[in-house]
Amino acid sequence: MNKSNGFTLPEVLVSLGILTVGIVLALTTSVVAFRGNERSRDLVNAQMIMESFLEEFGMLPYDHSTFSDDGDSLDLGDTDDPDHSTTITCGNKEFTVLWNVVENHGLDSLGNLIRVPSLKTISVFVIWDNHQISVTTLKSREG
Repeated sequence: MNKSNGFTLPEVLVSLGILTVGIVLALTTSVVAFRGNERSRDLVNAQMIMESFLEEFGMLPYDHSTFSDDGDSLDLGDTDDPDHSTTITCGNKEFTVLWNVVENHGLDSLGNLIRVPSLKTISVFVIWDNHQISVTTLKSREG
């Protein structure tokens, strides 16, 4: 009877193949998780930038130059030629903040612009890579 003290070549090749598949799957999962974490971090940073701008807008007076309209009529969604823009660097990522102002108009319950004296409607966009978040807020002369 012949006794063997090792593995045969086919057994070694099969086990190496299984090990390789496992390593590739683990690396793929790590890359997907890293990208998901990066997107989440960017979204949190964009939200913090947005909140910072909204807080600043709340403290400024109604007639401040930050709330000037460039004359485009009812251009709240215009990201190609906004009324105002600036760039913020957070970490190693650049975020572009745009905002458009429409004077003497507000939004009805369906989101349509309606004429309202002494009210400014402001749409703010934070854009990075190929992503963006936006919010629309109001500024009244009274407060």
